[in-house]
Amino acid sequence: MRRALILPTVTILLLLGLCIANGLLLRQHTDRWSGMAAETARYARSERWPEARRELDALAADWDEAQIYLHIVVHHSTLDEVQTLLTRCRTLCDTGDPQALLPELAELQCQLDALDALETPSADICAPHAPQKVAPSGTSFPHL
Repeated sequence: MRRALILPTVTILLLLGLCIANGLLLRQHTDRWSGMAAETARYARSERWPEARRELDALAADWDEAQIYLHIVVHHSTLDEVQTLLTRCRTLCDTGDPQALLPELAELQCQLDALDALETPSADICAPHAPQKVAPSGTSFPHL
């Protein structure tokens, strides 16, 4: 009976290892892209537009290189949101308006953080959740 469990156990451990490796790889990508967006914001605040544009172009090139991998591991709608924000940031960078560009860069960084959070392993998915208490009116309220 123990021999019958060896193959399934090894398979599960291998899949778990691949999931963790995927999460770490995605974290490396998103950290790098978020850093590039932050550097672009720094250049935009000081109105150094050629440097800001170079940084955004480098971010876009790096983003484009990772598209095959990303389309395998992330939902397309999430990728489309980031792509739209990146395109908008590049367009706003050309206008030279930091008041318009900085909020878009902040939103891009938030989307990159959300992209990372999608693949980050969490112990919450395995932890049992406490049952919700129901108020007399039938509406639920948060865990106490």
